[in-house]
Amino acid sequence: MSNTVETTIGKNIILPYTSHFNEFTSEVALIEDFEGNARVAVNKLRESLQTGNEPIHKNIFLFSLITKGTIDLKVKLWEGRNGGDNADKIEAAVRAIDLCVDLSDPIYHDQSKKALEILEEYETFVSENGLEGIFSTNVTERKADRMIMPPGAGEEDLAKAKNLAKTIGNAKILAIILANRGIRRGFDFFYDYVSQTGISGSKARIVQCKNTFPKITDSEAKSLIDDAKGRQVVVIGPPELYDIYRSGEKKVINRLRLAKNCFSKEVFGTPRNPAKVIAIPISFSKK
Repeated sequence: MSNTVETTIGKNIILPYTSHFNEFTSEVALIEDFEGNARVAVNKLRESLQTGNEPIHKNIFLFSLITKGTIDLKVKLWEGRNGGDNADKIEAAVRAIDLCVDLSDPIYHDQSKKALEILEEYETFVSENGLEGIFSTNVTERKADRMIMPPGAGEEDLAKAKNLAKTIGNAKILAIILANRGIRRGFDFFYDYVSQTGISGSKARIVQCKNTFPKITDSEAKSLIDDAKGRQVVVIGPPELYDIYRSGEKKVINRLRLAKNCFSKEVFGTPRNPAKVIAIPISFSKK
């Protein structure tokens, strides 16, 4: 990276960032298929951070599984809500997702000591707020989601980050990363952008996108709106296609396009006055 100077931003530091995903695609055998729950992923990540025996992209892989388990439980609680039931637990799950975002920084920048501190904070928070269901959530992933890591993934993310920086004049962004398949590449793009611009104040958030969108609470929507003030909203994820049925007819939906439209017209704007939202597609292999 051209910017090799660490820049202090409040409690955080902007560090030069180089994607670890080119290493992922060239040494894919190092990423084993994962079978188990989020507790297993947490234990494996802690051991890796303590010993330094695993490559960084393996830590990113484990981090994404922990994040996946956290988001899945939050969505499960939210979908199963009944009036005000589980309201406190749902909000605690939202905070646990925020801790996952905090954890991403030292994980992607290979800062093991800081990552261990946040991982411990995350585990304590989960246990103290009755969210142990995260740890029992199945996050099995076979083939290590290699489809989302085609050759040249790192260069592609960097090129898109540079292009966005040029397009919007290095402006601060609110990067909305679409879970679950957008997590690894989404943060790769985000830290590329932050490193390239060297500008403080950009933020990342994670939102799950399944057959209906968005799966966010009222408080999350309000928080997203607050975070979007003074920032360009960017939605990052794979442009996957899936089928929905309306009035007995099948319709093919592009998940990324749906997400962009929902954020533009429902969260940050209205159908008559849509907000500007930029979609960043992550390429992926269909095989």
